[in-house]
Amino acid sequence: MGMFFARDNGVDLYAYHQLMYDAAHKDKTDIENAAALSDYVKNIADAEKFREALEKGEYTDELNAANDHAYESSGVWYLPAFRMNGKKLDSKGGVGVTAEQLKYFLTGAVIK
Repeated sequence: MGMFFARDNGVDLYAYHQLMYDAAHKDKTDIENAAALSDYVKNIADAEKFREALEKGEYTDELNAANDHAYESSGVWYLPAFRMNGKKLDSKGGVGVTAEQLKYFLTGAVIK
């Protein structure tokens, strides 16, 4: 839901995603805690509005639609997962993809 808030409030989505990655993986922030996340994004977004949006579930419908698209329409079950021009590259549970796999995927998915 935070990403949808960020999108709708003009937040740089690359910066937002980097913060969320750092929160979860580097700083071990409780990413299920709206107050903790709000404090984390205070330098790129209105922290109070962000917290309120999360706590009220303002983006629940969009989140559910995105998850349905990922799981049901695109068959994404593990991350990272890549889709481009009808091609798919999926990681295996807990394994990810190698740089070589990604290079092969990107080369093959480009329309020539």
